[in-house]
Amino acid sequence: MISLFRRNRQGLFTQNKLLSYLFYAIGEILLVVIGILIALYINNKSEANKHEEKVKTILREVQGDLLLDIEHSIEVFQFYQQRDSLIELVFSGKLKPEDYKGKEGFLYLSLTISLNDFQFHDNGFANLMRNTDIIPDRFGDILNQLKRVYINDKKRIETNFEAINKFAMGMMDMHAEQHAWFSDMARGKVTDEVIEYHMHDPFYKNDLMRFQIIATSNLLPVLQDFQHEATEAYSLISEEITPGAALPALLSEQNIAVSEDILHSYVGTYKVPEGLEITVTTDGQRLYLQASGQSQVEVFARSDTQFHNPVLGATLSFNLTAAGEVKSFLLNQGGKEMLFQRK
Repeated sequence: MISLFRRNRQGLFTQNKLLSYLFYAIGEILLVVIGILIALYINNKSEANKHEEKVKTILREVQGDLLLDIEHSIEVFQFYQQRDSLIELVFSGKLKPEDYKGKEGFLYLSLTISLNDFQFHDNGFANLMRNTDIIPDRFGDILNQLKRVYINDKKRIETNFEAINKFAMGMMDMHAEQHAWFSDMARGKVTDEVIEYHMHDPFYKNDLMRFQIIATSNLLPVLQDFQHEATEAYSLISEEITPGAALPALLSEQNIAVSEDILHSYVGTYKVPEGLEITVTTDGQRLYLQASGQSQVEVFARSDTQFHNPVLGATLSFNLTAAGEVKSFLLNQGGKEMLFQRK
């Protein structure tokens, strides 16, 4: 092709058709430039596709990490929620000396020194941050959401666990220094002196309250926020790289949007005849429950009237009158149903 253009130019030049020669030469140059630009476009497009596929591969790794972290956060939540319930039993004064003996008794004896740490799986996010220069602009919302999870939420969770670990280690040091029975208790020997301390010592109950504040009042809401943000991040990634695909069972029942007016209509106190009360509150976007003497927990909407909490294994359905007034809700937890009437 190039030799053909060259012969045509030479023919025009030898025939003294200078103007035609110049036009022809310019046209030839333009064709070459256009060819180069097309080749560059194809090459750039190919590179962009390669970059996008690389980013999608990393995001799949991030999704795997998110699932691991959400699952572990639920386990940790349940661990400290159980400790919270046990502490409430201690405060109730309903425990007997025999409750502190045996395998189950060790739970009561280790309330202020038991730990369940949380380690993030963030290799995928770190890999993504090393490749920010090739992330397509349309992935901006995903990147921002992941930063909320692995920078903001991670810092809050790690700060809480540092406080819990510091408190637990301090309690172990205090017991070792001040109580001769500590080594026996650590080996499973429960004496009357050990039981007396854990049942009646007022300073021990102060320590229980401190632990409850640090490990439940502070930590549990942070873990719930993390689960919500991590689920949102996973969903955003799925919408981009696997649109239409079903979410994993662990995430498939996360909350849908419910109007602020509807959420506010549920606010109030509800109780069962046995005396247990649950207070329902909202911040305008989320719905929260708080049972008597328990920490506040968030519940997630399946519909305008049905909510659940996967950590607690609980579901609740609000019952409305024909006029649309909220009169009660049915709570199902562990196969047990309780009807809470609005006060």
